[in-house]
Amino acid sequence: MSMVEKIGSTNYELLRLLRNFDEQFAWSQFLDIYNPMIRNFCCDRDLKPNEVDEVLSLVYSRLVAFFSKSDLRIHTTFRGFLAKVIENEINGFLKRKKLDQWIPLDDIATNAEPYELSKYDREKLDELEISLSGRLVFIAMVIETVRTHVSERTWEIFWDYAVLNHSVGEVASRYDVSKSTVFKYRHRVSNMAEKVANKKSHG
Repeated sequence: MSMVEKIGSTNYELLRLLRNFDEQFAWSQFLDIYNPMIRNFCCDRDLKPNEVDEVLSLVYSRLVAFFSKSDLRIHTTFRGFLAKVIENEINGFLKRKKLDQWIPLDDIATNAEPYELSKYDREKLDELEISLSGRLVFIAMVIETVRTHVSERTWEIFWDYAVLNHSVGEVASRYDVSKSTVFKYRHRVSNMAEKVANKKSHG
């Protein structure tokens, strides 16, 4: 049985309600229906529980963006669309996991050959340091601007989830909100940060 077939029938009335971020009951229903299903797909690919949570957050971030589009057309291909999103996020996660395999720093330091930087290399490192310092200042300006446009609670939820990488379940429990609210705040703050960054980079 294909992933699309496993997803089963679609409640289109529920999907239409999801276009309104404030429909918490609809989002809760959606999570109840699709959470176990997506977890099963992840487990079939041998993902660990914390990895499943990460993929879930990626999938729902995509869906929040999808439902927020003003020109959205809900149609009979939603099952195929959802299956593709799940498959892409699982494959993307596994690819990043493979690329992120690392050697402990102690091993690198122990086995490293003595190396002295040339004058050219030192100049390039200095340039890189200046460039990174400039980018950090830019990022700090973006963060400062965005924080003035959202409530402290919204910012804390976004920061805990998107930056500190706490699981959506942990964040939802800590702030006594639904998981869909966590996804919603991340989407809103991320979009605002992107717009601010684009405006400042061209200003």
